[in-house]
Amino acid sequence: LKTEVPAGVDYWTCPQELVVPPGGSSSLEITYRPLTMTLRDEDKKSMVAVAASESAEGVGDGDASTTHAPARRATSRKPRELRPEHHSGSVFIATPDGNAVVFHLKGTASAPTSVRRLSAEVQCKTPHVQAVEISNWL
Repeated sequence: LKTEVPAGVDYWTCPQELVVPPGGSSSLEITYRPLTMTLRDEDKKSMVAVAASESAEGVGDGDASTTHAPARRATSRKPRELRPEHHSGSVFIATPDGNAVVFHLKGTASAPTSVRRLSAEVQCKTPHVQAVEISNWL
């Protein structure tokens, strides 16, 4: 079992061995547990809009005499790495008769849903303790 995008992480798990009775069949349960989100539709739209505005401003054309884009201040920040559109992986299953099967896996992960919003009215200059419910989504 291998996660291909993003590389170097394990987003899928499954048992190491699967016992299939003679002449029978069995199911292999593969669990997808992402630790990062994938690209959302809103992110795709904003990327297209940014690319369109940069091309309209002449950014990246290489001809300084024709571009009138304002000078941008150089920063030492790394460009933010884009999320993949989906996580992909594969599972390789070898059979006792010498054959093998590869299944390609594809998963998408969105932001966790908000359970509820907390609100409290507290009198000034008085101690207050607010219980906050926290669940581990991993």
